[in-house]
Amino acid sequence: MYNRFVAKEKDVFATPLFILSIAIPLLLAISVGFALYYSESFASFLSHIWVTMKLPLAIASLSIPLATWVIANHRSAQIIKSNKLQESKRLVETYLEQESFFERVYGRKITTAKWSFITKEDLPVIHAELYEFQKLQDKGEIKIRDNVTEDVNAYFYGTSRVFWEYYEQFVKEKENDNNEFLLESFTIQLYEYLHYQLAHFSRVFGTQSVDVNGTCLSTYISAYFEVYQLCNDLNIATDDVNDDTIRDDYETFTAVANLISDNFGLRLESATLGRLKEDIEVKRMLKFATAEPHTQTINRLIHEWSEKFAENFEHIKLLAVEGKYLSFKLFTEDHKDFILMSFMETEEQEYFGEIQFTKGKDKEFMPIYKHETGITVHKDATSAEKKMTDIITFITQYSPAPV
Repeated sequence: MYNRFVAKEKDVFATPLFILSIAIPLLLAISVGFALYYSESFASFLSHIWVTMKLPLAIASLSIPLATWVIANHRSAQIIKSNKLQESKRLVETYLEQESFFERVYGRKITTAKWSFITKEDLPVIHAELYEFQKLQDKGEIKIRDNVTEDVNAYFYGTSRVFWEYYEQFVKEKENDNNEFLLESFTIQLYEYLHYQLAHFSRVFGTQSVDVNGTCLSTYISAYFEVYQLCNDLNIATDDVNDDTIRDDYETFTAVANLISDNFGLRLESATLGRLKEDIEVKRMLKFATAEPHTQTINRLIHEWSEKFAENFEHIKLLAVEGKYLSFKLFTEDHKDFILMSFMETEEQEYFGEIQFTKGKDKEFMPIYKHETGITVHKDATSAEKKMTDIITFITQYSPAPV
């Protein structure tokens, strides 16, 4: 009905509403004119109404200008809304055009530069995170988010610091004590810290997520330099990281990769944390499996004791020491200030050796007896229990719990 009367496809002069708007007032005027001419009573009636109803009619006549004002405001609001919708549409279209350009340019760069961490599939997500697509309408402009520089520099600082500190600590330990367990611990921590840095950065930057055990060292290294190159291209400030420092970082990262390769026999492209742990475990199993039966038994005993000490003394940390027999350093904060738990063979006629707990010149020990059928801890259970009490007192004395 509405469309039939409005007839928006026709010329305005041919629409039913326009014709009615002219015809109805004209017909009413003619009808009233004839009535006034031929009927005195009707003329008197209208005169009376005109005299008595001037004020109500004047008030009623306000409806037309008020309605006109409302219509004008309504039309203005519709125009403003339409303009905003058009602006919003243009903003989204511009964003999509920029995103498409971003994907084409950096998709090509990923291919030609053979990037291994940032992939083509990451580009739409990176663009959305950088330019905050979710907040696009609120911002009203296509602009890189304000805190991206902070996130980028936190990643660069954390990653480079981990590599540099690992290299220093690893080389220092290699030149001094060369504790294989400590070197392994350093390397495992390197992977865990690198994973933390990259995983956190990936969440805020939009790159692919990484698995702590399945990500190889080459990926962590490549990610660092690929992110730097991308930031340079997008004019994202990298503060202290520049072309000069990036060359130093490359040399250090390469040196770290060589250390891991030389010490653990892992190639760069397959040097994952999972593979490292697996190789360490296999190596240790083979070493202790080929040891003499009594050596295996003592090593298992020392390992079990170390786990129990760790459970009962939560403030104490353990560091294994390589040797014929397994040893552990028990310490609180500084691994150089420790109680050494180790096994020493003795020349005593009565027993075979001692599991010693030494701190400087002070010592407590548990005698180990060797028989044809195996080994025993002390002569009997009562003696072993008494000696263990002395050992626990010794540990408590030299490694007190923090207040």
